[in-house]
Amino acid sequence: LRTATGAVAWRSANSADETINGNATNTGAFSYRVTLTPASAENFVGRAHVLTATVLGKGSLNGVPANPAETPIVGVPVRFQTFNGTPAGCGSLSPTSATTDASGQAQSTLTSTTACSTSIRAWVDNVGGTAGAFDSTKDTSGSATKTFVSYGLSVSPASATNALGTNHTFTITLTRNTGSGPVGYAGQTVTFSLSNAAATGAHLVSVNGAPASGTSGSCTTQADGTCTVIATATHTGTFTLDASYAASNDSGQGTFTGSGSKSYVDYRVDVTPPTATNEVGVPHTFTVTL
Repeated sequence: LRTATGAVAWRSANSADETINGNATNTGAFSYRVTLTPASAENFVGRAHVLTATVLGKGSLNGVPANPAETPIVGVPVRFQTFNGTPAGCGSLSPTSATTDASGQAQSTLTSTTACSTSIRAWVDNVGGTAGAFDSTKDTSGSATKTFVSYGLSVSPASATNALGTNHTFTITLTRNTGSGPVGYAGQTVTFSLSNAAATGAHLVSVNGAPASGTSGSCTTQADGTCTVIATATHTGTFTLDASYAASNDSGQGTFTGSGSKSYVDYRVDVTPPTATNEVGVPHTFTVTL
């Protein structure tokens, strides 16, 4: 382990056996390892994720000859770094270096404001490497993976107008993005309801091709992440289809919503007079009112 002058001094030559000198907390000849937890996790975009690095050693540690049990290594600087991000540069770590506590642990928090996936490593600088720069042939490390996910839920068309007595088709689309762009999310349950149904007489006709009734229901997204909902109304006015999707992951639960509105209008055409008789050759005027 490479540390500041006068602090812990690990001695290593690409060996699993480490010797520590000049430190009152950790003394002796022993092997050690670094783990990073959780090994994998998924969070919603915008929700921070805490990673914990643990440095444990065993052997002739702190006056205990050939101790078979692993013991926390205290006061050791641990470095943190992201790599192999999709897209590149996924997430921000803070801090990028922390010192192990009495439990041999050090923590860093990863955040992202966009959907992405990345690997994270935590390592201890060994002698022979470059301080602060990871060297897989010299440094002892642990790694983990992290995904920040976003969901999109939309209803199309967002608004439209129909003649009273006709059916209207709403398309609900659910997408999931883990860093490579939004893609349709199949096999998921989306709930929905029709607002202002009492005033307009709005009701369901079918869901994904199956007959339906009432003013609320659910659907399972198809291969392209869509559901098809057909509705109609018996009175003029506007109603809205409100859709909702609930998801959960390591950061808790999230709810995503979308909506589309529909206006129904009634048209009437009158022609006057409804009947009339004229002499031959006398013009007649019809009045058409819409």
